[in-house]
Amino acid sequence: MSFLNRRTLVLNKTWTPVQITDVKNALVLLVKGSAQVISTETFQVYDFIDWLKIQPNGSGYVQTVRYKISVPEVILLSNYDRVPLLNPLFSKKNVLKRDKYTCQYCGFQTHDLTLDHVIPKSQGGITCWENIVAACGPCNYKKANRTPREAGMLLKHLPERPKVDVKAILQNPEINPSWQKFIHLRSPSN
Repeated sequence: MSFLNRRTLVLNKTWTPVQITDVKNALVLLVKGSAQVISTETFQVYDFIDWLKIQPNGSGYVQTVRYKISVPEVILLSNYDRVPLLNPLFSKKNVLKRDKYTCQYCGFQTHDLTLDHVIPKSQGGITCWENIVAACGPCNYKKANRTPREAGMLLKHLPERPKVDVKAILQNPEINPSWQKFIHLRSPSN
């Protein structure tokens, strides 16, 4: 099992959960100095250099050429203090997830979908959550370089930017038990 794919809880600088990421991304943030690791037992905070000195425990480790790096279970972002309602990154994968792998014109479900600009780029449409939908090949071809109205096609759902409710994610029974003490924690002094 690769520990790089395990999940790490991300807290903002006010110690509020804002995201769950994988260990690989957590380590990148740590190396860049954008985050620190929090000990789930002592609440001690470690920067990357100090974290390298921690001996791997039952959580596992990532082996590099020179180091065995303990897997961080919880990290603390250095500068992020927004409320814990995040926007997923815009990507084809996330658009397909948002649209539930369903063509937004005919309703056909498959993982083999394309992306369609509702308002075509040639008419000033931009590539963003609110202008991109999942479409099957035949519908995308039929719509061509026109708006749905011009093509006589109706959208099943209007495209919108999805939101991720971190609190709902953290209520998942499969969360790491060591995160429980951070879910309701408001500050490091509590």
